[in-house]
Amino acid sequence: MDAKLLVVGGNSRVGQLLRRPFRDVPVTWCARSGADVTWTLMDGPAALAPALCGQDAVLCLAGATPGADSFDLNAEVALAVIEAARRAGCQRVFLFSSMAVYGPGAGHAEDGPCAPATAYGASKLDMERRAAEAASDVAVTALRLGNVAGADALFRNIAAGRAITLDRFADGATPARSYIDPTLLAEVLVALVRQSDLPPVLNLAADPPVEMAALMDAADAGYDTRPAPETALREVSMDLSRLKAMVPLPDRPAPALLAGLAEAEAAA
Repeated sequence: MDAKLLVVGGNSRVGQLLRRPFRDVPVTWCARSGADVTWTLMDGPAALAPALCGQDAVLCLAGATPGADSFDLNAEVALAVIEAARRAGCQRVFLFSSMAVYGPGAGHAEDGPCAPATAYGASKLDMERRAAEAASDVAVTALRLGNVAGADALFRNIAAGRAITLDRFADGATPARSYIDPTLLAEVLVALVRQSDLPPVLNLAADPPVEMAALMDAADAGYDTRPAPETALREVSMDLSRLKAMVPLPDRPAPALLAGLAEAEAAA
């Protein structure tokens, strides 16, 4: 890959998991500390712009995560990165959004309705809208990311050795979600950077949606189950047709997701 990429939020959990998969990619890592470039929102766009000179694209991972007290940071960081890219002449910005913008349901497509059920999802949708308004002469693509194996709540609980109880539906199934592992995520991001024309929003995950019990079994982690309450969400997933038309996207059942995570974690 000839294109140069700067990653803002390089010390985030997802950023750490991308380090090994990106080892052969010309990436400049940007974070609050301990990175090639140190930058915070308080420094402003002008302080980030010099690092973006000569870069072909910037990927923004930084922002507030679920559980934060406030999610204002999501839009504020995105707008600062877009302005820094404009000043530096960097023509492409990728923003990590979330499938939480859709709310409950399965098979969400990019041109479908968005009805976020959480403040986090609402903040990401607000980020997308404000970024689109600010884009102007910079190409901005919001990547609606599914769950990242190794970075979501389920994997954090596994790593911490916490007791895990899964909802089990009448047919024996457990909740299923759109997932992607860090190794495949890196491959897809590299392929997208190489694309000459991208839409303003793009779903980013792997197929098929994965049951949580299958992930637990693949991770050799113990768990209990309980009858699923009426409020339980059987599946939250995205339509990946648009992404599949652009880049190779192999199926990623639970064992493959865990293998991709293990490869990434080797140097995380």
